[in-house]
Amino acid sequence: MDLEDRFDELVFQLFRAEGFHAESKAGPPAGLRWSPHLLIRSRTGATAVGGTHIFRSRTMPAHALRSSALQAEYMRRAWPAERGILVIGNKVESRVHSEVKSLFPNLLIYDIDNLAFLVSKHPALGSTFEDITREALPFSEVAVPQPLETNMELDFSSPLTPPAGLPTILKETKGSDLCKEINAIPMGRADAEKFEEKMIEALRYIFDKDLTAWSAQKPSDTKLSFYDLVVRVASEHDFWNAIVSQFRSRYIVFEFKNYGAKIKQTQIYTTEKYLFCTALRSMAIIISRNGADKNALAAARGVLRDSGKLLVNLDIQDLCDMLHRKENGDDHNSILVERVDDMLMRLER
Repeated sequence: MDLEDRFDELVFQLFRAEGFHAESKAGPPAGLRWSPHLLIRSRTGATAVGGTHIFRSRTMPAHALRSSALQAEYMRRAWPAERGILVIGNKVESRVHSEVKSLFPNLLIYDIDNLAFLVSKHPALGSTFEDITREALPFSEVAVPQPLETNMELDFSSPLTPPAGLPTILKETKGSDLCKEINAIPMGRADAEKFEEKMIEALRYIFDKDLTAWSAQKPSDTKLSFYDLVVRVASEHDFWNAIVSQFRSRYIVFEFKNYGAKIKQTQIYTTEKYLFCTALRSMAIIISRNGADKNALAAARGVLRDSGKLLVNLDIQDLCDMLHRKENGDDHNSILVERVDDMLMRLER
C-alpha cells in the first residue's frame, strides 16, 4: 500500500481500538462528487463523515485545510451525518485550526498531536504510527509530536451548532477540467504550443502557493535558446524548502514535450544545459506525454551524480494526479517528493 492508504488503515484501526464503528470509501451521495474516506459512529450513535490527509511536510497548509473542511461540510450535509471530521497526519497550526473551526463549528479536526496521544493508549499501533509519520518527511527535520489530550467520545457528544449557508460548488472542478483538456490535445509538433499553454495553466493552478514569478518562453542570455518556463520558489512546503537549501535551486526550469513516444536521453542532456548551480538554477522538471524511457531515466541519475543537477521526469498522468490532489485538498507535492526520493535511493556510484 502507498503512504496514504497505510495512513487510512491506521486511522481505522485507531477508531476501532477506541470503540468506534469505522467504515471507509463508500460511494458519494447523489449530486456530490466526493466520496468520504471516513464514516464514523460512536458508541452512543453519534455520526461523523469526512476524510484523512497526510502531507509530505511537517505542517498542513492552511489553504488545503480550508478546502478539505468545505468538502467535509458538504459531505456531512449530503450524507447526512452530525459532524464532519478530518484526521491529519501533520501539524495543524492553532491559528488555522481556530479559523476553520469558526467557519465549520460542527467539524472535528484531529492532527498529529491528537493522534500521538490516542496512539499512546494502544501500544500495538505505536510502531506503525511512527513509521508512517517518519516516512512522510524525507526532506524534513524529524517532527516529534506533542501529544494533546483528546477524548473522542466527548467530542462526538458535544452540542451541535445550527449550520450557516454554504456557497454552491460546481460538480466538475477546475483540476478535472484541465486534466480532460490536456488529454484531448493531439500529440505531435503541430500542437506543441497548445500543449505548452495548457501545461502552464495547469501548473499555475497546482503550484499557486509554491511557485511565483512565472516566465514562459524565457530566452537565455545569448538568445540562442528558450526555456519553456522558468519560475521562482516561494513556498512553505518542506519539499521546496529542501530544493532551495539542499539542492541550491531557487529557480526551476520546466520543459514540455508533446511527443508520442517516451523522451530519450538526448532531451535530458539538452535540458541539463539550461541549468547552472552557481545561478541557483539546478533543478528542471520535464513533463512529457508518456514519460521518459529507461535510458533517459539513467541519464538523469547520471547528471545528478556527476554535477548535482536535478532533472525530474513526469508524464501527463502524474500531472493529472497532482491536479486531482490539489482539488481534493491533498498534497500535490507528494508526487515530486516520491520521484526525487526514488532517484536518490537508486543513485549508483
